[in-house]
Amino acid sequence: MALHQAATICGIGFFHRFAPATFADTIATSLGASATGLGVLAAGHFWIYTAAQIPAGMVLDRYGARSSVAAASAVVALGSVLLATAGGLVQATCGPILTGLGMSAVFVGVMRFNAQAFPAHRYGLVTSVTMLIANVGSIAAGSPTALLIEHWSRRTLFGVASLVSAVLAVMVCSRRRP
Repeated sequence: MALHQAATICGIGFFHRFAPATFADTIATSLGASATGLGVLAAGHFWIYTAAQIPAGMVLDRYGARSSVAAASAVVALGSVLLATAGGLVQATCGPILTGLGMSAVFVGVMRFNAQAFPAHRYGLVTSVTMLIANVGSIAAGSPTALLIEHWSRRTLFGVASLVSAVLAVMVCSRRRP
């Protein structure tokens, strides 16, 4: 795994964390969701992300950063596919739940990678750069995505996010560095 891959994976996670707000009207219209349903959909990512931090750390300790981040990125891709293909609110809600689950392991794994791959005196700088790049995902989930919604469907946008997650999972998995 390389720093740019780790930061990009986190960026995809930040996109998934904030995109439901941008897609609220689109999701409500296409799925017939109420405000409560949209709230549950959006909160699903946060709930599972928070609850899965400790188990994610245990998985990371057992299997290492590279394998854990690759598998977790695949889970993020699956969550994105569910949201892209959802025909109903239950399936749509499973998307953010899976992306939150995957991102809990990605975040812990990326922080572990940063600690192992760089000298201790650079950890703060490397982690700051990682988070700076990752926050591009939250920015992309706002205005840029709102502009793209005028030309692309939510299915297309989440399909692209899924493809990026899957490609990153393969890249991380195939890389030989620890």
